[in-house]
Parts: sequence; structure tokens; C-alpha cells
Amino acid sequence: LLGRTKRWNATNTNDGGWAESELNKSLNTRLYSAIPTQIKLLMKQVIVYSNDGITNTSVTPNQYYTEVTPSNCYITIPAIIEVDSSQTSEPYNSEGTSISYMNTNDSRKRAFDGNDYAEYWLRSPNISYANYIWRVDEKGQTQGITNAASNLGVLIEISF
Repeated sequence: LLGRTKRWNATNTNDGGWAESELNKSLNTRLYSAIPTQIKLLMKQVIVYSNDGITNTSVTPNQYYTEVTPSNCYITIPAIIEVDSSQTSEPYNSEGTSISYMNTNDSRKRAFDGNDYAEYWLRSPNISYANYIWRVDEKGQTQGITNAASNLGVLIEISF
């Protein structure tokens, strides 16, 4: 995991999904800028998908919808479907494909350098709640009940 925890959004909402999250913007501006030029030249910008959280429609009050939106990223984090192949319902199954070596609790465990296992963010908003994001806990289990303003670990993905 990165050396420090980060929050998903200061606004404590999942509206806009990964594309609009504070964490996405931080990884693809501040962290990307800190990478040496020789490494940046090897990195590929990729399109990743995430549902855009819960949006309350103004047309019909208390009616919510979610869509899957693309984001152009040099640095991203895993989606729920990538680490938990049992998440086969929409919109989660449209956010990516399963990463075969991360589909068990033990294989999902991650730690900060030299520390115990810690929880970390996934890029998938929970479509049942307006301020919850999916995460992996310290036991490697996926959970969708973490407030967007919480500080969790960050497991980055980079394409070369």
C-alpha cells in the first residue's frame, strides 16, 4: 500500500464515482507528477470504468440511478469485480474483469511497509448507499460500507 492513507472524497459522497473522486484526482496529478520522467515515459494511460455512485434525479424525487463511466488514468485502484469475481451484477460486472491472483481473502491482503495488514479502497461506489465505497478489509474480505470521507490505504495499479 502507499505510505499514507487517503480519503475517497471530503464531501463524503460517492456521486460521480471514481471519475469525480478526490482520490482519483490526487493519484493522477500529485502522485503522477512525483514520478520520475524516465518511468512516466513507460507508463500507459488507460481507460478504467466505475459506476458513478447514486445520483438523485431532479425529475422524480427519491428516484436514484447509476451508470458506468470511463476515466482516463495513469494510476488507478482495483474495482470490486477485479478482486471479487462473485460480484457479477450490474453495474459492478461492467467495471472490469477479474484479476485471478486476487480472488481469495488471503490473496487480497495488503500491508503498509513492515506493518500488519490494513484496509484499502476499491474504485467501486456502493450502488445501494449515497456515501459508501467498496473496500478490502485487513482480513482480505470485500465490504461495501465505508464512508467516502474515511482514510484508508491505497493499492495502486499502473500499466506499462
